[in-house]
Amino acid sequence: MSSRIVRGCRPALIALLVALTVGTAAAQPLRPPDDPSSGWQRVVSQEGRFSVLMPEQPKMSTGTFQTRSNRPFRTTDYTLDRNDGRVYIVAYSDFEEGTTVNVDDIIASFANRMKGKVVSRIRTTIKGHPLDGVEVESADYRFRLGFFAIGARLYQITYGALGDRFSTSEAEAFMQSFSLSP
Repeated sequence: MSSRIVRGCRPALIALLVALTVGTAAAQPLRPPDDPSSGWQRVVSQEGRFSVLMPEQPKMSTGTFQTRSNRPFRTTDYTLDRNDGRVYIVAYSDFEEGTTVNVDDIIASFANRMKGKVVSRIRTTIKGHPLDGVEVESADYRFRLGFFAIGARLYQITYGALGDRFSTSEAEAFMQSFSLSP
């Protein structure tokens, strides 16, 4: 029996997005991670089976939550809040066999909590895996979120910044630096 993570059913809310706090210190432009002189570091998660480039080492946290149908799931996130108006997050959630997750509901809930709106949908790939993504804007912030599933695991990659500090090229380079480990 295989797990399904599909659109169209009630979701599990990824709790880490609810508590985002982004500082407001003056931001210096960052070189994108694909620039060898950027100083970005490869972050590797053995348990999460991924690596990604971030400007600094993130903080890792885990939690167990319930879906709306009371099925437990575990979320692990790697969050870097630079306190300059930018945040980088890679999270993965492990669901029980047979759990169905609605990414559209997760996105809508996030936009609602941020008092924002979805301004664009992005369908692309990361290293050959289909990515379902969106950009969400609120009065002060802009976020790019990407989701993809491997079996019963849902990955989420998020870049956020104060509106005037949002860099499309930085968001894209961060997301494209993500790689799954064998």
